Amino acid sequence: MNRITSHLIPDLICESVFDIPQTYLSRKKIRAIIFDIDNTLVPYTAAVPDEKIVDFLKSLEKKGLRIVLVSNNSKERVDLFNEKLGFFCVPDAHKPKKKALKPALEYLNGIKRKHILFVGDQLLTDVLVARKNRLHVIAVKPIEKKESLFFRIKRSIEKPFIRKYYHLKKWKKGKGSV
Repeated sequence: MNRITSHLIPDLICESVFDIPQTYLSRKKIRAIIFDIDNTLVPYTAAVPDEKIVDFLKSLEKKGLRIVLVSNNSKERVDLFNEKLGFFCVPDAHKPKKKALKPALEYLNGIKRKHILFVGDQLLTDVLVARKNRLHVIAVKPIEKKESLFFRIKRSIEKPFIRKYYHLKKWKKGKGSV
């Protein structure tokens, strides 16, 4: 597998953030999770998190995990979303640029990168920025399927890499690895 291919394949693909396996977090000794917001935690049209997301994120925090929100969206949108939560946020991040995660990683100073997980819905931004920063990465399926032409094109570019993920997963399972 070449470098570009490996940079676009997540460690795991889950249906939603609620399906992230606790066993994965334990096995990888995850101490912090960086979440994308739009289409990962809530639909693009949701200005604020619903109670289910608030409870989910707060439950992770109660388990001792540090939570950070990173979004390419505007400061106003991210601040409004984070009002109830109070987490450290990075708006206007410019993912997939490597430096997009610099403020988040500085905030998580003291936690080794091998103990940080990034969760997002896009391979070309979220998975790529996580890989560039040597973080574990889980891709979740997008909440909303109805997207602009730009996002539909991006999703079509991602399809071969998603197929490659499932192919590798099947191959590893056949070899006895999980």
